[in-house]
Amino acid sequence: MLCMQRCRVPGIALASLLAATSLVQAESPELQPVTPESVGLDSEKLAKMLDYLRSSGFETESVLVARHGQLVLAAYHAPFRPGMPHQVNSVTKSVTSTLVGLAISDGKLKLTDTVGDVLPQYRELPGAIITVEQLLQMKTGMIWIDDAGSSGSSTWETNLQQGDWIADFLRQPMDPEQRGTFNYNSGGSALLAVLAEKAVGQPLLDYGRERLFKPLGIEQIRWVSTPDGTVNGGRGLYIAPADMLRFGELFRQNGEWQGRQIIPAAWVQDATSPKLPVSANTGSPYFYGSHWWVGKDRLWFSAQGWGGQYITVYPQDDITLVVTSRRPDADRHAGPIDFTALREYFLTPAANGLPAKPAAQANLQAKVASWASPTAVNRLRSPLEKQLNGRKIDFSGDYWLSQLQLEFRGDELLLGVTPRDGGYRPWRQHVGLDGKWRDTPRPAEKDASVQSGPESLISGRAQWLDRKTLLLETLWLDESWSYKVRLRFSGNKVRLERVDSLETATGTLR
Repeated sequence: MLCMQRCRVPGIALASLLAATSLVQAESPELQPVTPESVGLDSEKLAKMLDYLRSSGFETESVLVARHGQLVLAAYHAPFRPGMPHQVNSVTKSVTSTLVGLAISDGKLKLTDTVGDVLPQYRELPGAIITVEQLLQMKTGMIWIDDAGSSGSSTWETNLQQGDWIADFLRQPMDPEQRGTFNYNSGGSALLAVLAEKAVGQPLLDYGRERLFKPLGIEQIRWVSTPDGTVNGGRGLYIAPADMLRFGELFRQNGEWQGRQIIPAAWVQDATSPKLPVSANTGSPYFYGSHWWVGKDRLWFSAQGWGGQYITVYPQDDITLVVTSRRPDADRHAGPIDFTALREYFLTPAANGLPAKPAAQANLQAKVASWASPTAVNRLRSPLEKQLNGRKIDFSGDYWLSQLQLEFRGDELLLGVTPRDGGYRPWRQHVGLDGKWRDTPRPAEKDASVQSGPESLISGRAQWLDRKTLLLETLWLDESWSYKVRLRFSGNKVRLERVDSLETATGTLR
C-alpha cells in the first residue's frame, strides 16, 4: 500500500519553486514551468509522492511531471542532477519500437515481414518464420527465459555471448501452442533493431537521430551495441530525464511535436493499445502493446526499464511522468511501480483546476530542494585514519574486488580500486568525508552492458559509523545501480559487507 504519511519540511518562498523548475526549462524549453494547482494537480499530494518514491525499495533519483505540455515538477536526488544521462535499460525497447514504426511508415518494413524476408541468410533456421509483429508483441512462441533470477542463467544472458547471436536466437526451441501468448523476450527486441537497420539501409542510431532524436531536440545520447555492431534494441540507451520527458510528451500528443507529426498517430495508438495480457508469465494485471506496457482501459501506458526507469503517459489526464531510479533487483523483489495506484493517490487531476496553495507549493519546493542537497551523514572521524592512510586491503577468494587502497586527505578519501576481473581496469576515485559527494570521471568502458562517455561520472562519499566501521557509498551516476558497503576493521583483518545484499568478503591490510 502506498505510504500516505505527511512529512513536515520548512517552507520557502513560492518564487523558489519557479526558479528550481527552470533548471529543467533550460533542458526542455518547450515545456513552460507552472504551479501544480494551475493545471489541476495538488502540491501537497506531489510532495507525498516524492516521499513515497524515496521510501525503502524505490531509490528514486529523478521525478518529472508535465500536464497539458507544461512542467509541473522536476526533482533530482543528489548526487544525480539535471542534464545527466541515465541508462534506462528496457525503456530502450519502446524507443526501438518507435524506430520500427517509422521504418514501417517509410514503407521500408511491414508487420507481416518475417526474419527470413529481411535477413535471407538466416532463412533456413526455424525462427526465420517469426514476424515483425510477433517480435513487437513478444508472442513468438519461443521457449525463452529472460531473467532466470536465482534459478540459473537465462537464455538472454547466454544468447549475446554466441559468435552469431542471431543464428543462436533463431535456433531456440518454439512451442506452436504458445504462439500468440506473451513471453518477455529481450533477444527479440535486439533482433528488431537488426531488422529495422537492414530495412532502412543505414545504422539505426543514425536513422534515429535523423527521424526521432533531432526533431525532438535530443542531442546527448549513447546506445550500447550488440556484438555485430547494431544498437541493442532491448536495452543500453543512455538519455537524460528531460529528454525522456520529451519522448513521453511525443506519445501523449499522438506523435506530434511543436506542430510537426514526427511519428504517425495511428502507430502511437496501435503500439500503446492493450494487445496481450501479461499475467500468465509475470503475475501482472496489465497488458502489453508493441513494446509498451499498458494499464487496464489504457488508463496509462509506460516504457519500463530494470532498476526503476519509467516513461509513463496518462492519456485521459494529459499527464506525462518520468522516473529514474537505482533499485537493485527492483523488478524481481520490489516490483514495478503501480501506476494505477500512483494516479489514484497522487496524480488525479481536478477537472477545473485548483485554487492556489502557497503554503503547499512552498512545502513542495522545500522537498525538491532537500532532494538536491546531500542527506546528512555522521561526521565522526576515526583515529584509525592515520593507521590506514596509504594502506592497501587485499581481498581473498574469488570476490570481484581484488584490492582497495586508502588515502585520507582532510575531508576527502582518495580510493584506489582494483577489480579482480582483468577485463576492468583499476581506477582512483574521490570520496567525500564531509557529507558531500565527490565526482570522478568514470573509466572508459564499452562492452555488451555499459558504454561510458565523456560526461560519465562516479560519485562517492563515506562516513564512520563508529571508530572501526567505515560506510562507503559509490554511485555510477549514469547507471541504474550503486555500491554501498561497510568496511569493519579489526587489527589487520577487514570484513566487507554489502549493505543491500548478503554479499561479504574478507580482506587483509598490508
